[in-house]
Amino acid sequence: MARLGQGSALALVFLVLFCSATVVFSQCNTQGVDRTLEDGADGDDVVKATADKIRDSGIFGDDHDFLRRMAKVESDNGRDVGLGGIWRVDSGTFKDMDEFILSQQETPTLQSQFEEHFCFSWSANVTPRKYSAMDVPLYSALTVMVYLSSIGQSIPQDTEDQADFWTKHLNRNGVEQEFISISKSLRDADRECRIKGVDMVFVMDESGSVRASNFEKMKQLAIDITDSFEIKPDRTRVAWISFATSARVVFNLTAYSTKDTLHDAIRGIIYGSGNTAIGRGLETLRTEGFVGGRNSFDTPEVAIVVTDGQTNAGINTSTAAGNLREERNVNVFAVGVGTGVNTAELAIIASAGIENTQDHTQHIDGFINNQLNTLQQLIRARTCFDAMFSNHDQSFERLNAAKVKISQGVTVHVAVECPWEDSLSMHVDAQEILFSTSHGRVIPTALTMKLSLP
Repeated sequence: MARLGQGSALALVFLVLFCSATVVFSQCNTQGVDRTLEDGADGDDVVKATADKIRDSGIFGDDHDFLRRMAKVESDNGRDVGLGGIWRVDSGTFKDMDEFILSQQETPTLQSQFEEHFCFSWSANVTPRKYSAMDVPLYSALTVMVYLSSIGQSIPQDTEDQADFWTKHLNRNGVEQEFISISKSLRDADRECRIKGVDMVFVMDESGSVRASNFEKMKQLAIDITDSFEIKPDRTRVAWISFATSARVVFNLTAYSTKDTLHDAIRGIIYGSGNTAIGRGLETLRTEGFVGGRNSFDTPEVAIVVTDGQTNAGINTSTAAGNLREERNVNVFAVGVGTGVNTAELAIIASAGIENTQDHTQHIDGFINNQLNTLQQLIRARTCFDAMFSNHDQSFERLNAAKVKISQGVTVHVAVECPWEDSLSMHVDAQEILFSTSHGRVIPTALTMKLSLP
């Protein structure tokens, strides 16, 4: 990687842990090791966990899978041994960033943020090791992101633009076509959802500002996303809600049981017109969107809301989002298109499903084909990834114990406080896992534990 400059960044993290024959805990818990903080750790899971930590913080903004792609092209996710760790940070870059972090005066400092949210001390754990600290995946990736923040560069969405960005700012000797080719291979791998199924509802803006031509592009976006899923009654099922001045269910979850009939139905949806009543779209999602849904633990509910504007009619969006959050456990993605979007309202829409909305909001410039292609790839991958979660993190925030049925690829959200002030006990067998806290209290902050049982 080319020599980098100085900068500032903050970090907040979802800790990703892996459970197979043994359970691996975070560094906050002295019983084990978080592999993103493990010296010399490599591999696809380590890279993804590291990138997810940084992206989910919401501090650096969405990296649009750039860290994963860069790790693959620079070092084959750390399998190609070399200096600078997985992300190939050079010694000059590390020196500059280390000096900056240690000298930072404004509060909160990077050191305090890292210690609070990542459970490590930069001055105690990184600085004394000097350049060898870059062998730790999280340290290497954070150095890259701090640098990009320091030069005021936002990571582009489009793959070709990312390839150009990489060669200009990070690796002047890099080959753009290699970056593009590797990005495609990662996308192809992400296309395959390894889950049983999803109940998925599209909530689509058909107000007058969208226009018929752009509504056609929104329909194609939905077709592209659902193309990755197995459309069957016992697998993934899809419903559609359109909203303008009012909201309407175009078809429900039980309407179509094959991919061909679903896609034909989407193509046949007629564009309406009117004002933009996002709140009514969310209310209809709550009351009618999951009619016929399975309401089962191992079938996550996902909603994808797309709008080109902000509410100018109907009920309050925040009220509707709150009602949805209280009544159902839906994973909500909010997509804004164009300059008329209220980004704060996008966060409110996404908050109907999760507490951390950064990873579930997307804002693109317009109905431009290459941006829509990139968007559908991101949503498709994250919809598939999030569907692998138990999707019951809201319940865990209210309970101090939970019993979870386990199947291959299922992931469970658990809450934990950092630094660790309470122990988490668990019992694992072939069918289920029992989580409980040592003092029977509710733990406030989200932690992700990935379960991969044979």
